Amino acid sequence: MVVATARGTLDEALAQLRRLSEVLAVIVAQRDGLVIAANSSRRLEPRKLAAMAASIVGTSEMAVSELEQGAFREVMVQSDDGTVLGVGAGEEAILIALVGRDANVGLVSLSLKRSAKEIEEFLSTAGGKEILESLHGGPVG
Repeated sequence: MVVATARGTLDEALAQLRRLSEVLAVIVAQRDGLVIAANSSRRLEPRKLAAMAASIVGTSEMAVSELEQGAFREVMVQSDDGTVLGVGAGEEAILIALVGRDANVGLVSLSLKRSAKEIEEFLSTAGGKEILESLHGGPVG
């Protein structure tokens, strides 16, 4: 029951982000790319987006560190049809958004960072830890 209630908390956080104009998908994933929660309007494979975004975020964090550029904040990949944004959500997770080409990327970025902090706090609670444990079949540490 705790996991179901906790998952509802994550689902609501993602639903709020999806209410922004042109946000096509939002995903909370572990840093290894395993999907924790997803909300998408498109026929897209959340596992594929999460795995790719985890790789991009991880590589970006490493580059920022190696180049001694301070703390990583966010990564943005722009294409003809839209943008993928990724931010860290604590030690355990990342938050990813896929937005259309007409999106207000600044507003989405601001909202994503705010939500990432909330998700980070949530994942440190008993309910959040239980979700992470359920993905791995045991304690996460």
